[in-house]
This record gives sequence, C-alpha cells and structure tokens, in this order.
Amino acid sequence: MKMINNMNIRLKLLVITLPLMICLVVSVIFAGAQTYHAKEKSSDMYYDTLYKVNLKLANADRDFYQAMLGASYYYDFVNGFSSLSGDELTEQKEAKLSEYKTNIVQAEERFGDAVGIAKKEKKLYKGFKSENGLTFEQNAEEFYKLFDEMKAAFDVEANTGDWTKFNMLSAQAREYLDHIQDITESWSKSERNELDSYINNNVAASGILFFAVIAGIGILVFVIVVCLTRSLRRVSASVDRLTQGDLTVTFPENISKDETGKIEQGVKNLSEKLGDIIGKAKKISVELTESGKDLSSSAMSVAQVSEQVTASVDEISKGAVSQSMNVNESLNTTEDIGHNIEDISISVKDMDSFAQSMKRSCDKAMDALDELIRQNATVLNMVNEIGKTIVSTNESTQAISLFTQTITDIASETNLLSLNASIEAARAGEAGKGFAVVAGEIRNLADQSKNSADEIQLIVDRLLEDSASSVKVLERLNGSFSNQSRQLDSTKRDMITMSEHVNSVKNTSAGISDRVNALAVSKNELIDVVENLSAISEENASLTEETNAVMQELNATFTLISESAKQLLNISGELSDTISYFNV
Repeated sequence: MKMINNMNIRLKLLVITLPLMICLVVSVIFAGAQTYHAKEKSSDMYYDTLYKVNLKLANADRDFYQAMLGASYYYDFVNGFSSLSGDELTEQKEAKLSEYKTNIVQAEERFGDAVGIAKKEKKLYKGFKSENGLTFEQNAEEFYKLFDEMKAAFDVEANTGDWTKFNMLSAQAREYLDHIQDITESWSKSERNELDSYINNNVAASGILFFAVIAGIGILVFVIVVCLTRSLRRVSASVDRLTQGDLTVTFPENISKDETGKIEQGVKNLSEKLGDIIGKAKKISVELTESGKDLSSSAMSVAQVSEQVTASVDEISKGAVSQSMNVNESLNTTEDIGHNIEDISISVKDMDSFAQSMKRSCDKAMDALDELIRQNATVLNMVNEIGKTIVSTNESTQAISLFTQTITDIASETNLLSLNASIEAARAGEAGKGFAVVAGEIRNLADQSKNSADEIQLIVDRLLEDSASSVKVLERLNGSFSNQSRQLDSTKRDMITMSEHVNSVKNTSAGISDRVNALAVSKNELIDVVENLSAISEENASLTEETNAVMQELNATFTLISESAKQLLNISGELSDTISYFNV
C-alpha cells in the first residue's frame, strides 16, 4: 500500500488501464475463436450434411419422377395408345426410352450418394424415425428393395411384365423417399437446437470468465482509487477547514511524495503562515477597539446632553410657531365662517324660492301625466280593436282560399270533361265538328278559370302572410303599451313622492334661515377675540426662533465629534470580525 501511495498519478492510471487493455484483447481473441468454432460446426451441419443430403434426395426424387414419366410415355407408344405414327412415333419411343434409362440410373446414383453422406452422421442415419416408424437406414433399405422389385416386375425396354405392379411399386418407393426427407428435416431441427445450446453455453462460459477477470481488475482499480482518493479527501478536508477560518488544522508527518502529497505540503505551509499573520492582527485589533470605545463613549455623552438641550429649545420654538400659525388660521377660519354664514343665508333664500317653483312645476307635471295616462289607455283600446279586425280579415281570407281551391278543382274537372268531349267529337267525324268547337271553348274557359283561381290564391296567400305579420306587430305593440302604462303609473307615484319632499324642503328652509341670522351675531364677537390672541403668539414665536438657531450650531459641532468616534469604532469592529473568522 505504501508503494502505491508513493507512485505518481500517471503510473497509477497506467496500472489501471494496462490490464483493461490486455483483457480487452484477450476477450476479442476468445470471442473470435468461439465464433469461428460455431461457424465451422454450423457449416458441417448445414452445408456438408443437410444441404448435400437434401440436394441429392431432391434430385433423386426428380430423376425418379422423370424416369417414371418417360416409361409411361414409352409404354403408351409401344402399346398403341398414342396417335403418333411412322418416323415420329419411332423417334419419340427412342427419346422416352433413353429418358427412362438415364433418369432411373441417375435416381439410383444420387440416392446412393445421399445415403453415403447420411452414414457419416450416425444420429441422422439411425437416430431419427419417420411417421412409418423406420429410421433413415431402414427407409433406404426398403427403397432399394422396392426399387429392385419394380425393375424386376416390368422390363420397360422389352415391354414385358406386370405394368400395374411396376407403377404401384414405384409409388411406394417414392413414399419411402419422402419419409427419408422428413427424417432429414427432423435431424436438421435437432442439430440447430444443439447448435443454439452450444452457442448459449459458450456465451455463458465467456460471460463468467469475463466477469471473473473484470472482478479481479475491479479489485485492483478499487485499491488504487482508494489510495488516490484518500489523499485527495484529506487535502480537500484541510482546505475546507482553512476556508472556514480554522487554522488549527493538523497534517500527518509522513506526507506522500506524489502530486497530491505536494498539494498537501503546500496547504500545510499556507496554514502556518496564515496563523502567524492572523495572531498579530488580532492583538492590534483589540488595542484599536479599546481606544475607539473610549472616544465614542465620551463623544456620545456630550452629544446626548447637547441633543437634549436642542430638543427642548426646538420643542419650545415649534410650539410658539405652531401657536402663532394656529391663531392666524383660527382668525382666517373665523372670517371664512362669517362669509359662509352670509352665503348660507343667501342660499337659503334662493332655496325657498326654488322650492316654491318646484312645487308649481310638480303640479303641472302631475296634470300632464294624468292626461298622458288617459291617452295611453285610449290608444291601447284602439290597438285591441285593430287586432280584432285583422283576425276577422284573416279568417275571411282563409275562407276565400277554400273557395278558390274549389274553383280550381271545378276548372280541372271541366277541363277533363271538355277533353273527353273533344275525343268523342273526333270519333263522330263531320257530325261532331261543331260539338268539338264548343268543347274547345269550354276547355279554354276552364283554363282561364284555373289561372284566375291560381292568381287569387297567390293574392290570398300574400294577404294571409301580411295579416299574420300584422298580428305579430300588434301583439308586440300591445305589449309595449302595457309596459308604458305600468311605467306611467310608476312615474305618477314618484311625482307624488317628489311633491311631498318639495313641501318638506320648503318648510325646512324657513327654519334654517332663522338659525343663520343668529350665527351672524356670534361670528362678529369671535373675530375680535382671535385678533388679540394672534398678536401675542407672533411675539413669542420670534424669541424662540433666535434661541433655537444658537443651539443648532452647538449641536452640529458635537454631532461631528460623535460621528467620527463611531466611524473609528466601526472600523475597529469590522477588523475584529474579519480576524475572528480565523481560529488560531
């Protein structure tokens, strides 16, 4: 641990990063090796075995099918089941026979290749069974058995043997070929699961290994970081105590020789120097504070006495001046009261005159309001009569509309009858021409009647609309007149109340006039008394102002001395507070 403490920071960081770099390189190499191994195993399974076996089986199945198809065509050509003849028939027979021979040989060879590849994988060859309960090996043996029986059952080139058995055996052989392909697919799924398990196990093992290595490196890093941060925390704590004014910080005797140790040694030297300086400054601050207190105490005593005397004189002066001003204000106020009393007397006379005029005006307004109420009632009755007339007109108009509709219906029936008469006249020939002319005239009259009825109906409809609008207007007008009647009644009540109040004002103004006359007599006596008091107060104010001026000059001198003493005491106090921040 001591050796780590004396190492410089760059070497400590190198000790931390170098193992990490080595572990990273080893991890990359290990992961690459595992990936390569998984790739090789996957290639062995998918390409070398699965792909080749499936390809051979698919080609064998295709060749087998092509061989059976060629044999079928050849059988038809030989046995006369085809419409071809001559050279074309001979050419097609040779082609189909050659196709059969070539494909049957290729099917057997490719199936044999697939079986040979499968034999290399014991699990594929003997470990899986198809739906028929047979393994790859057993299905292959059955295929070979049926294949040989098929070729023995019928000689395609010689066209001899059992053709039906030949086809049946070929179909059974292809079924065993399908079972083999199913087994191959089942094996590939199993191998893929095993490969996934292998990869997962490798990943887990790699993770455990990497975790163990990282844990070891983490312990090493933790030890180095603890050694590094221990010195930093100690230095940081010492600096924090110094910034808080604590100069009693102690430092270890054996300080490390790295960068943090050098910082700690510098902080130690700074603490010792500050301790010496602050100790001397505290002594000077104490002496200065004592001197400032003595001077401030003396100055404050003298200043307090001076301020008391000045305050007393100032109060006397203010009282005299205030008394003089109050007396003058009282004189002015008294004169204003006299003027106001005269104005009130004049106003009371005017108010009495106005009250009489208001009484006459109220009487006239009441008469006019009564007349307006009577006229409003008359107009309201007339509006109601107009409403009844409009309603009656509306009912008559609706009756006209019904009659007009009846005329329209009659005109339509007449028009229809005239049309029937014209048809009958046309059937009568020459004998019915005169009757046809009459029927035409009747139809024209019916059309004119219908048109006239339609125009009347339009007029009646407009009249009904106008009548309905008039009814609505009259209803609103009737409501307005009703509101107006209520407002007129309310106004009449207000006018009666106002007339009563005017009578009260008239009676009150007479009493006020009598009291104002009595006030005018008392006002003259009050003015004489206030004028005598004003002369005495002005003389007292003049004497107190002279005394106050002398005391203010003396007080200003003592104030300057006291402020200087306070400034000296404040300076010494600030110095003492500043130094007291440090604890030596």
